[in-house]
Amino acid sequence: MKIVVPLDFSKAPKISKDKKLLAYVEKHGHGSWQTLPAKAGFQRCCKSYRLKWTNYLRPDIKRAKFSP
Repeated sequence: MKIVVPLDFSKAPKISKDKKLLAYVEKHGHGSWQTLPAKAGFQRCCKSYRLKWTNYLRPDIKRAKFSP
C-alpha cells in the first residue's frame, strides 16, 4: 500500500503573484488601481491588488510587535 502525501502548492501561486505585483509597481508605480490588473496581466479586480499592496507589500510598512 502506497502512502500518498499531498503537496501544498497553495502558497506558490501567491508568492509569484506578489513578486509580479512588486515588480510592476516598482517599475511603473501604482498609478491607477483601476487599470493596473489589465496592464500587469492579472485576472482579479483592482481592489484585491490595491489592498494587497496597501496592507502587505508596501516597502514602508513597519513590521514590529504591537506595544501595549
